[in-house]
Amino acid sequence: MRGNMNRSTSSWRLALIGLGLVAGAVPAPAAEARDKAILVLDASGSMWGQIEGKAKWEIAKEAVAQLVTGWDPKIDLGLTVYGHRTKGDCNDIEDVFAPAPADAGKIKAITGGLSPKGKTPLSAAVRHAAEKLRYTEDKATVILVSDGEETCNLDPCAVAAELEAAGVGFTAHVIGFDIRNDAARQQLQCIAANTGGTYVQANDAASLNAALAEVAAATAAPAPAPAAEPRPAAQPRAAATFKPFLAEGVPLTGTPVYWSLHPDAAGSEDLADAIASDYRNAWTPDAPVAPGTYAVQVQVDGLKVQQTVTITGQKQEVPVVIGAGILTATAVEQAGGAALTGDLTWRLFDTEGNIIGYNYEPEAVFTLKPGDYRVEVARGEAKAGAAVTVKAGERPAVEIVLSAGSLELEVKPSEAEPPASQGVTWKIFREGTEDQVAYSYDGKAVFTLPPGRYTVQVWIGEATASAVVEVKPKETTRTTLVLGAGDVKPRAIFAPGAPKPTRDLSWKVFLIDPKADDRKGAQVTYSFDLEPVFHLNAGRYLLEVTSGVAVVAAEIEVKAGEQARPELNLNAGAVLGKTNAADVSWRLYKVVTAMTGMEKEQVAYAFDPAPVWIVPAGDYILEATAGDKVAEVPVTVIAGKPTQAQVTLP
Repeated sequence: MRGNMNRSTSSWRLALIGLGLVAGAVPAPAAEARDKAILVLDASGSMWGQIEGKAKWEIAKEAVAQLVTGWDPKIDLGLTVYGHRTKGDCNDIEDVFAPAPADAGKIKAITGGLSPKGKTPLSAAVRHAAEKLRYTEDKATVILVSDGEETCNLDPCAVAAELEAAGVGFTAHVIGFDIRNDAARQQLQCIAANTGGTYVQANDAASLNAALAEVAAATAAPAPAPAAEPRPAAQPRAAATFKPFLAEGVPLTGTPVYWSLHPDAAGSEDLADAIASDYRNAWTPDAPVAPGTYAVQVQVDGLKVQQTVTITGQKQEVPVVIGAGILTATAVEQAGGAALTGDLTWRLFDTEGNIIGYNYEPEAVFTLKPGDYRVEVARGEAKAGAAVTVKAGERPAVEIVLSAGSLELEVKPSEAEPPASQGVTWKIFREGTEDQVAYSYDGKAVFTLPPGRYTVQVWIGEATASAVVEVKPKETTRTTLVLGAGDVKPRAIFAPGAPKPTRDLSWKVFLIDPKADDRKGAQVTYSFDLEPVFHLNAGRYLLEVTSGVAVVAAEIEVKAGEQARPELNLNAGAVLGKTNAADVSWRLYKVVTAMTGMEKEQVAYAFDPAPVWIVPAGDYILEATAGDKVAEVPVTVIAGKPTQAQVTLP
């Protein structure tokens, strides 16, 4: 097996450069035929997750744009995307740009029009890209970028091994983006390892130069092949057939395995490239093998075994003992009942609690070395498991009772409105606790949960509602929540008839506290939009808007199913400072009446050469300072109008 798994965190840009697939990273190929590569990009729903406040999908689009801009012009590039068209569709794989000289503008436009929403058929997508590159006939490179694990019932390790065995020069490089799950990371690393590719972990959009040297070295061009030695005299050859055995005398039948034959002794640290390989049960290489000692490697369900074999040159059968048992697991709703068939996720653990296997089939099959294991199954949020002991040559079967019910939820903004289809957030908690067990952003959400009582909470904007529900085994609980909410779409003005604000508005919504001097209670929400829309539960609120140092607040009432459109008058104007000097600092004072007479109260300052302030209407003093020179002028601000203030320094 070839491979290099680099666990260093790297940026997208460095990860892609490190894979040796941008200009200057790979020496020009000696052959005249153009090499081809396909970038397989994850556009599943999880790509809307955020890193430091930015959606992973936005980071991915920017990284792809950088990659294509610097792409080696001697290598054709294609782009395949999955999970971008429909939810829950494992066939949602599309070639959006066929392999050709990279067109940065076109690819950027394509990715800009995509929207993540579906599942993660990463194994099928890699296989699809390999087939598009005619991997069984030509050298082919696939670059997979994914932020999660396979969700479409294929084994990434097995698919990668199949492609490696059948390809004439197939390599899959893999970038794990924001991978926080060990099982997902192991899946992605296995794809790279099984195809001689490189795995790079990228956790954010920043650069980590330390990873670049490692990845670039791992993908460097191979050294020239040594000069061919004189061909030895022909040796007698006859067919050798390799047969798999679980244990001595216990053949493994009916199950295809991955075979490869190497000109080494088994146990070598790094096996040389295979001289023959195939995917079948009993294997007879197409070309008879010359007499000698070889290492045969067999792989089944991720389990690899090497054995030294002697080929006689005569017709012979070569038994290869894997030394394993086969565990079969099924899930049922009650003991002795029919096996469950959909949306199952199986995980296999060793005695230390490490995940060592996974499966998404109704009947999970694992080929394992002798030992103790724990197998767990999940359906939605319902989970169950069992301990099992595996012995060489045996086939233990385990039935796991997975008791669960279904919870179907929808929400209405108000009694008079239909159920919402977007902008909805659901969270499910165990009743009486803050233990969150599930979430969804679907308008109509469906959860599979263990029996019990739960607290359901739903949001549309800042409007929220909650309910306690009970989930019963093998039953569907349907609940409709009503928010009793309305919308608030406010606007701010500087004065009646004045030009409307075009920038720098800050809105805040507070609960009302009758005991507070300013009646401000807890802050509910905020916005920096010029004309925001707030979704709020019915009731009274305090709405505040700020522009510059001008602030105004008003009490508003929100009614269920209605939209309030309050207008808040800032009663403000603008001060535009000008001076004849450079390197000026400014201070703006409001003129206030005090016991001692007219005094100044600083309200703003600036270091710009020509500052602009939005302030409430009234009388002010504008002061400019340059070195030891100071000058000031009085300014009267009229609501809705700009006031020019020229300060001349001596």
